[in-house]
Formats: sequence, structure tokens, C-alpha cells
Amino acid sequence: MAHLVIVRHALRAMGGASATLRALPSVRFREVVRPGDVLDVSVRPPDAEGRSRFDVRIGDTLAVTGVAHGGDDG
Repeated sequence: MAHLVIVRHALRAMGGASATLRALPSVRFREVVRPGDVLDVSVRPPDAEGRSRFDVRIGDTLAVTGVAHGGDDG
């Protein structure tokens, strides 16, 4: 689950310090992420409703896909 923290950090980087992760309406764990795995996380900018698609890869292998719903605390 630690890789989802990386997704949250990426959302904050795109939305500013007040941006938060509000929900994960869709997450699919395709591969096990193990300690020591090097992760490549890709997060797309939010759409009009604040949803961002994300992918987590281990090398060329797609490990996790999903949609994160962010928002602004302010």
C-alpha cells in the first residue's frame, strides 16, 4: 500500500500543498510490490471532477492501475 502514498504525493505536487487524496474509486493490484522493487509511478493531471488516473510499474510490468479522486482542503 505504500505505493499509494507515492500517488498521493504526486497529486499534491500537481495540486499544491492543500490538495488531498479523497477517494480511490478504482484500484487494481495486478502484481505484488515487494520491498526493494523500484517503482515508476505515473499520475495524470486531474480532470474537471478532480479524478486522476495512475499507473505503477516495476520495470516494464504494470503492477497497479487506478483512479484517485483528489480535492482542495482550502
